[in-house]
Amino acid sequence: QETSLERDLTYISANFSKLTERMTKLEKAGLSIDESLKVMAEVPGALRGLEGKGGTASTKMQQMVDKNRCLETIPQIRDFLRGDDTATSPKELSLYQLSCFRFAPLTSCDVKRSLLKYKAVLSEN
Repeated sequence: QETSLERDLTYISANFSKLTERMTKLEKAGLSIDESLKVMAEVPGALRGLEGKGGTASTKMQQMVDKNRCLETIPQIRDFLRGDDTATSPKELSLYQLSCFRFAPLTSCDVKRSLLKYKAVLSEN
C-alpha cells in the first residue's frame, strides 16, 4: 500500500508538474485573453506523450477541448480585439460584449476549486 502511494505520487509529480504550473498561471487575475490562450495552448503539450494513467488524462483533455465549441470562438474574439485585418466578430455578440472579453477569465470558479485539490496533492510542501 505505502509503496503504491509513493509510486503514484512520484508519477504524478514527474508527469503533471507542468500542468500545475499552467493551472497556476490561469488562476492569475488580470490575464488578458491573449495570455490566457497562450497558456491554454501549452496544456496539451504538457500532457502529450504520457502513458498509462497519464495517457487517459491526455485523452480526456482532448475530448473536453473537442466538446467545448466556445474554445473555437475565443481565438476569433482575441483576433478581433487585436484589430487583425482578417478577423471577423462572432455574430452572436455585440461590440460591447466583445470588449468585455479583453480580460475575461477562461476558467470557471468551479474548475479552479477542483484543480486546487490536485495542486495541493502535487505541491512540494
